[in-house]
Amino acid sequence: KAVMINKGCGGIDKMSCEQLLPWLMTNKDVLIRSLMDGSYRPNPVKRVEIPKDNGKMRLLGIPTVVDRVVQQAIESVAIAHKTDAFVAELSDGERQKVMIAKALAQETPLIILDEPTAFLDVASRIDTLQLLSRLAHTTGKAILLSTHDVSQTLLLADELWVVTGNRSLLCGVTEDVVLSGAMQQMFASEKVKFNMLKGDYEVAIPTRGAVKLHCTDHTLSYWLRNALSRNGITIVPDEPDAPHTAAMATITATSPNEITVGDTQATSVAQMLATLTSHLSG
Repeated sequence: KAVMINKGCGGIDKMSCEQLLPWLMTNKDVLIRSLMDGSYRPNPVKRVEIPKDNGKMRLLGIPTVVDRVVQQAIESVAIAHKTDAFVAELSDGERQKVMIAKALAQETPLIILDEPTAFLDVASRIDTLQLLSRLAHTTGKAILLSTHDVSQTLLLADELWVVTGNRSLLCGVTEDVVLSGAMQQMFASEKVKFNMLKGDYEVAIPTRGAVKLHCTDHTLSYWLRNALSRNGITIVPDEPDAPHTAAMATITATSPNEITVGDTQATSVAQMLATLTSHLSG
């Protein structure tokens, strides 16, 4: 699309921008194969002299429109520095970018990807999803992908298609789908639940007890809640009309080393959990 917008003269093969798409429809498989097996070689550039206002000539090299498509695809996924590398020399994340560039070079309005972040490390998964989001908005292409990378997808996807446990399909703007409760219907299992606040799935752990938590540090509060939830301890809202029993402990935390469980002082999350276990057992 960028090559068509930029237009310009054809290269040494005399192919015009208007002839590019018909050529790709016929020859895209050969082009992609040559890119993947390393046999692709750019054509020599066409030398053109353009007159300048001072009477001198400006030299310009014009590549063929096909070479411009390939170059544009490579630059779009930020792997121009790996142009001379073999596929076997690329990391998994770089190899995935090559696959995306291959799809871009075919100049189709729709790109369908099957789990493009599978087997990638965390940094590469985020990088790949951010790249796809950027390409969708800058190229005008529709990018449809299947994924199990729920949390990052919810942050970057403009629309969501959810296949529920009974095989029905729910579609819409990502936030509308999440707020409708559709994410809860994906798995027909009581052991898995969708956390609306975290935007991800988590294990449904049986409840062992309840506590009240006083903590004004948002980061500390988040990780204390994580530790308590993992150990089956729910947090009762600190409100006047909230349920309370004499056996319910109150946790007050001002730092990771200053945590009070009832009347007992703890200097770490581990000590807090040990104190709570003793409290619940008693």
